[in-house]
Amino acid sequence: MSASESVGNNTQKKLIKIDISSDTVCPWCFVGKKNLDKAIAASKDHYDFEIRWHPFQLNPSAPKEGINKKEYYRN
Repeated sequence: MSASESVGNNTQKKLIKIDISSDTVCPWCFVGKKNLDKAIAASKDHYDFEIRWHPFQLNPSAPKEGINKKEYYRN
């Protein structure tokens, strides 16, 4: 059996592993997640996905009550 025959007869989906570092308050992380969701939906017939989420804080010293954006960007 040739390599092309074995690949052609293989019905098992390939696994794609994705590690994501994301900050829940980051708007670009949200946009990226939505784009990833669309890509996975478009590819799920051909691939299986294993997603591992890792927390990341863009500004770990930010107070829980938040920061005035104008003042923050001014500094």
